[in-house]
Amino acid sequence: GGPGFRGTVFKLALGGGGGTVPPVAPAVNAIVGGASFKAGGPIASGGWVAIFGTNLAPVGDSRPWNPSTEIVNGKLPTSLDGTSVTINGKPAAVAFISPGQVNIQAPDDSAAGPVQVVVTTAAGGAGAPFTANYAQFAPGLFPANGSYIAAQHADGSYVGGYAGAAAPKPGEVIILWGSSFGPAS
Repeated sequence: GGPGFRGTVFKLALGGGGGTVPPVAPAVNAIVGGASFKAGGPIASGGWVAIFGTNLAPVGDSRPWNPSTEIVNGKLPTSLDGTSVTINGKPAAVAFISPGQVNIQAPDDSAAGPVQVVVTTAAGGAGAPFTANYAQFAPGLFPANGSYIAAQHADGSYVGGYAGAAAPKPGEVIILWGSSFGPAS
């Protein structure tokens, strides 16, 4: 085709604007309590929570909060590099971000039952709400290696599950690591 049957030249622009690809909204596919890591289990007010999905942070961005610059006057950050999370409309403290996982501390809330969790990024905006089961209490102990829970002696050394760990002595006070015992300040 074309004039004189010499052909026609076409130009195709991807994404509708000069070859750029539009930003993609974050998508959540699982939310678990930080200690139990039980899919579908409840998350609790003040508890640590892991969110899994896609486009949860900028590509190549994977980091925890910086305690010397991002925890200000005892307040935990509610956004890292433009990634933020709300649960039941309330901002959560954001502790870690990566494109596939975000770790947060759930906000204090008296809600119980299904709540909406929304991840928002600077580039992709707010993702579709993900429904999670919210509870006032959902206690769990953090695991260590093997069949041990995370525990330490008073001096900070590990009780079990790690190389060089020593068993506790009768009557010794040990520190157990857990989450989701109720509202936090």
